Amino acid sequence: MSEEYETEEFQSGIKDGFDTRISARYQHLNKTFVKQNIVTNKATYVVNYGGTPDWRVFFQANHLLVGSAKKYPDNKNCWISFTAFSDLAEPAESLLEFIDINQPLISCMDLALTFSKNVFLFTDRFDERAYFSSKQKNIKVFGLSKIPRKLREKMRCFNVKA
Repeated sequence: MSEEYETEEFQSGIKDGFDTRISARYQHLNKTFVKQNIVTNKATYVVNYGGTPDWRVFFQANHLLVGSAKKYPDNKNCWISFTAFSDLAEPAESLLEFIDINQPLISCMDLALTFSKNVFLFTDRFDERAYFSSKQKNIKVFGLSKIPRKLREKMRCFNVKA
């Protein structure tokens, strides 16, 4: 898979390296060009527990999580589907517009593919696994059991304090 770069004339800082091809092309003008990787988030994870959500939610503590969840009594909430980013410069609030509670998994996958090069999907629904496995090469699909049980259970539900 080739890297996608944006090239600009060198001002200060070498960003992701010198673009020797473009610099050689403009050598007669005595200009140097640097490149910067357009896709900063190389991999994103989508976890789909399934179910019917009733709200969109994000967290931006240690890692950015954006998705849909279902509210239960006593401030308990459980994820239906979420997208987890390891590194993203976008503010979390702006990503909520991607989430459609009528299509939680599709909207999480669209969000992941918009901002990253590779997507790892974890779901137990066979039809979803078959659909996304055949869709694009940069999507890898696994069963939820590939996430260690303790971690899977710990990240499934969360409390919201008012």
